[in-house]
Amino acid sequence: MTDDYSQEARFWYDMWATTGNKLGDLGEGIKNLGRGLWDVIVDLVDRVFSLALYLMFGGFVFSGTVSLPDVVKRSKGMNKVFEDEFMDLQSAFISLCIEVAGQKISKVYAYCSNEEKSKMFNAFFDVNGEIKTLNQLGVPNKLAFQFLKIGTEDLEKVNAICTKHNMPIPTEMKLYYDVESGKYDAKYKYEEVCSAKTGKNAGEVFLEWISEIKG
Repeated sequence: MTDDYSQEARFWYDMWATTGNKLGDLGEGIKNLGRGLWDVIVDLVDRVFSLALYLMFGGFVFSGTVSLPDVVKRSKGMNKVFEDEFMDLQSAFISLCIEVAGQKISKVYAYCSNEEKSKMFNAFFDVNGEIKTLNQLGVPNKLAFQFLKIGTEDLEKVNAICTKHNMPIPTEMKLYYDVESGKYDAKYKYEEVCSAKTGKNAGEVFLEWISEIKG
């Protein structure tokens, strides 16, 4: 009787353990599937949000070059050739913004989201102390679309330059340029910014920056 009971108990223990392992594998598979699906959803929302931002505010790119102060181009410990190329590209981004604005502006704020599943370029401006987006500046829709498209496509140049010189690729760039004084500043991030993990998309980060600058 005792042996039968032990065998039966062992049988049910083994059955439970096997089922538990299979459920664990299934749960892990569902979790991984959910994570992948969430990334797809975040990417889709990001693209839709970027389009919505254009419709609400404007945003994309052109030609010309703003000459940033030489002091900006010299940071200790960085490859001179890389930094020159990297800064020239940022100068092109700022020039793009100034050209599309098409009027007297005091400051330029250019935003770049440069992640595998999040690509976005947009900008806003300070006009005599008032923060304005492209839409608020009255930039024509066709011109705004071209600006956003070119700027976003030019993010690939950032990747190419960094890869060429074996340098880390920034996931986010916030560029600031004071037109009147010539002061330039840039903040880069290299960690994940827009993903299922952070719960944010590029459009939200861009709007948060506008709110931050407005104070």
